[in-house]
Parts: sequence; C-alpha cells; structure tokens
Amino acid sequence: MDEVLLISLGHRPEAPVQWLLWNQQRGSASDSGCLDDAGQLSLLAERAVAHPCYVLVPQEQVLASAVQLPNGSRAALEAIPFQLEEQLCQDPELLHVAVGKPSADHRYPVSVVAKAQLAQWRDLLIAAALPVKGLFADAQALAPGDAPLLAVPQGERWLVKGVDCPGLALQQSELESWQPLLERQAPLQRLELQSADSPLQGLAQQLSLELAINLLQGEFKLRDPVRDLLQHWRLPALLGLVLLGLSLLSLGLENYRLGQLKAGLDGQVEALYREAFPAAQRIVNPRLQMERQLALLQQGQAGAPLLRALDKSVGAFQQNGTVKLTGLRYDGVSGALVLELEAPQYPELQQFNTVLTQQGLASQLGQFNSGQQGTRGQITIQGVR
Repeated sequence: MDEVLLISLGHRPEAPVQWLLWNQQRGSASDSGCLDDAGQLSLLAERAVAHPCYVLVPQEQVLASAVQLPNGSRAALEAIPFQLEEQLCQDPELLHVAVGKPSADHRYPVSVVAKAQLAQWRDLLIAAALPVKGLFADAQALAPGDAPLLAVPQGERWLVKGVDCPGLALQQSELESWQPLLERQAPLQRLELQSADSPLQGLAQQLSLELAINLLQGEFKLRDPVRDLLQHWRLPALLGLVLLGLSLLSLGLENYRLGQLKAGLDGQVEALYREAFPAAQRIVNPRLQMERQLALLQQGQAGAPLLRALDKSVGAFQQNGTVKLTGLRYDGVSGALVLELEAPQYPELQQFNTVLTQQGLASQLGQFNSGQQGTRGQITIQGVR
C-alpha cells in the first residue's frame, strides 16, 4: 500500500495533533489536517484502518543514544540499560529502553523514554482504537542523508540527526547556541522546506521509518486483535487441516480400491461378452455392446424365428400341464426345431400338437414309445430359421 497515515502528537495530550495521509511513491500528501487535542484521535480511526498508521512523538521526551556490545547474545542485550546508567537522570526501573537494528560491529541504537510517558501515549492510542504499526521519536526517525549532520525545521523546533547524533530536538535559540558544539563533529546543514504545506509534510519527506526505533516494544507492544484471533485459532486450524488431509487420503485410498474393483469387474464383463459372442473382434464397451445385442434380439432382428417358435409353444405347455419337455434340439440344416416330450398318455401329446398347430406352427408328431412310466416321443416344428 503506497499511502500511510502519519500522526504527530504534541508534548501534552491537550496540544494540537497534526496528521497527514502521505503517498510514499509520489512523495506528496493526499490529505492532511489538525486535531484540537489528543482526545480527538478517534476521528482518525477509519483512516488508520484503511492505511498503515505511524505515530511520531516529540524527541524532547525521548533520549536517543547508542551502545556498543561485544556480541548480539540475549545476555548482552539485557545488559543495555545498565550501560546507559551514566546518561540517565532517573531510576532505570522507571524507564523503557527500545532497541533498534544493530550495525555490523554490534553497535545498537537505543531510545529511552519514561514508562509513565509511554504508557500515556499507548493509552491514548488504545482509547482511540487506532491500529498503530509503530511509535517513533520524530528526530530519531529522520533518514540518514548525504549531509553528516542535518537539521530539519518543525515550526519553532529543529530536529537534528547525524552520524554521531542519533536524534536531537532544539528550539531556534538553542540551535544557535549548540551549533558551534555540534559542528565540532561535522558541518551542520539546515534544510529549508520551501514547498511544504505544513511542518509535518516537510518532515514526511525526510523520514525513514524502516530504520527508526519503534518505542512500542516489550510490555508496551500493542496487541493486534486480528493477529491474536488468528493465533488463537491456529492450532484448531492446523488440526482441521490434518483431519482434512487424512480424509482426502482415505477417500483417495477408497477411490483406488473401487477403481481396482471396477477394473476386475470390467474384465469379467468382457470375458462373458467374448464367451457369448466369440466372433466379436473389437470390444470397446462390453456393457453397451451387450445391451445392443440384446436389443437386436428383442426387436426380432436376430434369431427371431426360433424365439417366436419357443414363445408360441409356451401356450401349449400351459394348457397341457402333464406334458414335460425333456430335451430340445435345433437342426440348422433343415431349420427344424425338435421337442423331446414326455406325458402320462399318448392323447395328451396329440392335444399338445394340436395347440401348437393352432398357434400357427408347422408341427408334426414323430415316433413315440409307451411304457409303465408314460409315453415319450418327439414333435418337430418346421420352418424355424
């Protein structure tokens, strides 16, 4: 996001508060304003939600310094407050030390502020519901420019930063007195902001928040409700993902098993089709091809005479329940269907033949043999082709 919201707090909560909507890419302001006091910060809540919000506080209330450490170990970092005791006028227990990014030789920039003052700023931001990304001392947040020592005007104040000056705020009269002392280290370059519409806009052109020290560290770090919510639900979400992965794996294994089963059944279907239709050469979809063959049989386009003859003989069996079919033989040369029958008495077989004739079949009685167990013989149905 190119635009950020900059808010500059005064020395006291009742002091005016400047704000600026700054486009970092264009280096210009798209909107700006001034609140009567810090109690009106909630008016900027909507803008702070839509844009990253950074807050500047007066350097006069923050001590900017640096410490040299032998290494970057945790024990060395915890010893930083004790290395600053000679520069502090208050009990170290009442002060908050914020540490910045070190240089290659383990020199750490630090900012020291009274805990009571930092708590006041923090409470104002919480009361206004501002999702602040960082809280910075204005002079310490200046970008390291080409000049060894740079002074940027802010109304009646001058913000000074240089190679050996991590951040300093002076009044106009104080700067005149301090300038000879400051220039013992390097020439002081005063920056004139001719095109700035407001002191904060001129300051925004010189800021480097990436290199500045965020005072909201440790116990004063603001909690992000969204991040806290995500942190709270992280473990359930991970468990849910694990369960989802196991479910997908189970479904994959079941799908593989069913695929193997389907492949086996397809092989059986193809084998049955080849058994039923041994002359078939190309089998693409045996189920569909089988259904088509059955449809042809049902429509009378294949084997119709034989099926019709068998169908018409059903009525004769129904009318003569004592007649039993003991054999069936088809003569492909003569096209005759031979029924081998058995009945208790010969007249029953004659009656059976009469019914076949009535059904339109060209049937005739053959030789029959009578015995104690009944009469056996043949009836031939002609014209079955």
